[in-house]
Amino acid sequence: MCSTAPSQMATQPSAPRVALVTTLLLPRGSAGVVASFIEWHTKIGIDALYLYFDDDTSDEPEGWPQADHPRVVRRRRSPGMLEEQKSLRCWARFGPFHETEVQARQALNAEHASLHAKSDGCTWLLHLDIDELFHVTSPEALGTHFADLEHQKVGHCTYANHEGVAESPNVENYFREVTLFKWNHHSLPLTSAVQRSMAWWRARSEHGQYLLCYDCGKSAVKLVEGIEPSSPHAWRTPLKRVSALADARLDLSERVPNPGAMPCVLHYVSCGVFWLRTKYEILGRFEDSWFGGSLPIAPSFHLDARDVVLAKDEAALTAFYDRHLAPPASEELEAQLRAGILKRVAAPCDLLGGTVRQERRAVVVAPPPPPPDAGFSSEKAWILSAAASKFL
Repeated sequence: MCSTAPSQMATQPSAPRVALVTTLLLPRGSAGVVASFIEWHTKIGIDALYLYFDDDTSDEPEGWPQADHPRVVRRRRSPGMLEEQKSLRCWARFGPFHETEVQARQALNAEHASLHAKSDGCTWLLHLDIDELFHVTSPEALGTHFADLEHQKVGHCTYANHEGVAESPNVENYFREVTLFKWNHHSLPLTSAVQRSMAWWRARSEHGQYLLCYDCGKSAVKLVEGIEPSSPHAWRTPLKRVSALADARLDLSERVPNPGAMPCVLHYVSCGVFWLRTKYEILGRFEDSWFGGSLPIAPSFHLDARDVVLAKDEAALTAFYDRHLAPPASEELEAQLRAGILKRVAAPCDLLGGTVRQERRAVVVAPPPPPPDAGFSSEKAWILSAAASKFL
């Protein structure tokens, strides 16, 4: 794949121009990850990347080869940028939490980037994390996708997120080493094989989780007047919305007819013990709720990972990683690949010149957790969505 040159884009003013924003704070030694993030997205045709370093003192990754890439705009958390953000639409909602909440800073950075991207001639903006890639097959496919959205007068598109499964606990650059992904259940049919495979993963979690982080996708927004981020996952917009997810918690009428043909988000969540440890060392001793206690965090992998990392017990951390994140053994792995709940996505590894790391360890699967007594779980949403999608 090769990226579209800026001079070519200039001759096609009506063609969509897509930007990407991310907020990042990575440990020392992460230059390769940042470079791979930039290389992948520029090669699939992203026109501009806005990197917001979530820190005002630490160095950017030393020696990263694309520090001066012409499509990359770097910003750093600073009092001056904060003053600029006080005029944003989303400041009233997220500004009061800019010091304590990463999600608040992500939202502020996203809206700040949307204004600069629009001024720079971009027409769409994707909001991803630094451990995520927007997966599309080529620059031509990227352009066709966003042109189709514009033809349908769509201004907001939500993409399915799929979680990476590292086949070794010793991962340096997850983009170059991980090709196995746990597929979002809102993108899967309601078959007995899928249900059995989901139960295998849920049995490994003390809280019955399948996806360990989020299952509501990430979104792109058309850069028009009146938009603002509602979260790191979605935007408020006056335009039409569509989604690749059949999620009963949302408006099912927004689901696209052929979600399997859509681009998606590959989420390399905690792929390797190093990345699990350093992520939660960076997050630190965060509270059990977001936004000043107004949004409690349910008992989850996220809270458990915080506690095990802060305990600084390497044996306990390794055991926690093996229980929640290690891949299944060969026979189970093949069964889940046949069911479609695990899929191989090798394009990023191949394009970035990587090699898949494999180092299997025995995984002990606990008995399945009891069903929750109340509430609306993601699995309930999946069951309702899968049934309703037949009639959409």
